[in-house]
Amino acid sequence: MRKTLFALFIIVLASGLGWRLYVAATSQKGNMPRGKAPVAVELAKTTYGAIDDMAEFTGTLAGKAEVMVSPKISGIVKSLPLELGDHCRAGQLLVILDDEEARHS
Repeated sequence: MRKTLFALFIIVLASGLGWRLYVAATSQKGNMPRGKAPVAVELAKTTYGAIDDMAEFTGTLAGKAEVMVSPKISGIVKSLPLELGDHCRAGQLLVILDDEEARHS
């Protein structure tokens, strides 16, 4: 059993050494490409003129953060002093609600 394991170990070691020598020999000849394949490039002189190639895209923009704003009472929105995308600061009036129902209660 030990002779068989020793023989198997020698075969594996010889195979690994042989493979390593093969890889080293073929890479020196340049047969094995390394890295990415080269890309064909076409050169042209620069020209001055209008750009005729235009493209339109649709997409969705999202902010880095989202804030949920909710009033303490329900009601119909009377006016919005700010536009979508405007900057606001703490304590600034964002929405004016129609408070007629609240005043009658």
